[in-house]
Amino acid sequence: MTIPTSRVFVCSVVAAFLLAGCGSASHHSAPKTPPPVTTSAAPPPPPSAPVLPGFLSVYPSAAQPLAAYFIQWQRTGSTVTGTLSVSYRDTQSGATGTSTSFTGTISGQSVGLDFGDKRDNGTLRDNQLTLAFAASDGSLQTLVFTPATVADYNAAVANVKAGGFVQGRQQAQAQADAKARQTTNADVSTVASDIQNLGGSPTSAQSDLASMVSDLKHERGDLAKTLSDKQSVLAEAAKYPRGNNGQVCYDASGVDYDASGVSYDENGVSGYDTDSITNDLNSLASDSATLNSDFQKFRADQAALPSYRAPGTPTAAIVNQALSLASSAASQSRRTMASYIAQAKQLLRTANAYDAEAQAACKKV
Repeated sequence: MTIPTSRVFVCSVVAAFLLAGCGSASHHSAPKTPPPVTTSAAPPPPPSAPVLPGFLSVYPSAAQPLAAYFIQWQRTGSTVTGTLSVSYRDTQSGATGTSTSFTGTISGQSVGLDFGDKRDNGTLRDNQLTLAFAASDGSLQTLVFTPATVADYNAAVANVKAGGFVQGRQQAQAQADAKARQTTNADVSTVASDIQNLGGSPTSAQSDLASMVSDLKHERGDLAKTLSDKQSVLAEAAKYPRGNNGQVCYDASGVDYDASGVSYDENGVSGYDTDSITNDLNSLASDSATLNSDFQKFRADQAALPSYRAPGTPTAAIVNQALSLASSAASQSRRTMASYIAQAKQLLRTANAYDAEAQAACKKV
């Protein structure tokens, strides 16, 4: 016979029990799959007349019943015939089992039970039956049976079945807890990544603001040239009231060209640069929303398993600080961008005024 040593318990105590419940498995090898059964508990031994003596063993203990073994036999001299019934725990269905018959001999205190061509040996002393057998790992194991009735066996079967359901629920809960821990760990990693991304988002806006500053500088340079050329046209027009053979108007066209350069610069600031910064601010808002959403998911998943605290668990203070810094950076970027745009437009208005003065001088001569 074999005592269950893993989740799937050996469905026999002897070789015939193996043959009856587990197919052709060897006498001392644990089956890899539960025996095929059609009932959720081992069938009680059929009634007999006279009532056969019964012996019950619960493995490993009544407090933690994984399997119940029940032997009934009828003795004639040194010969016995009987039935072995087994109920073992199955975490899916609660409990299941089967039974098989045997013959054997009793000589003094020595007992030998034959299940087909296999025999388990033991002792019968003071109404306590002890059977020894080799377990699947090669170690010598024993089952101790004490006198019991069919009612005792049925009660043991009920305990095994109840224990199976409890174990199934415990395993299901353990699996759910493990999944909850895995989900919470993933949430923590996601929130940490969100905070890191959010911290980098203002950098892009600052970089594009720097490009806007560069374009403003170029626009001021073009405006300075516009002013210089305008002043030359006005001086030339004052010196040559007749237009200096068309040179005054020619130079005035140069001022117009300078002013168009300022207009191009202004368009770079108000157009391309502004679009880039606006995209940066939109990304910043999106990253903030993602962080807030992922943090709320983390809190909900953590509430499902409040006893677990993942390493690096983010706090509301940390998340709120990241969101606050991002919001402040976005507000500052918008104000700075608006100021630069206003400056660019003012530079263009000034350039257009210079151009208008140069064109007026051309018309005058």
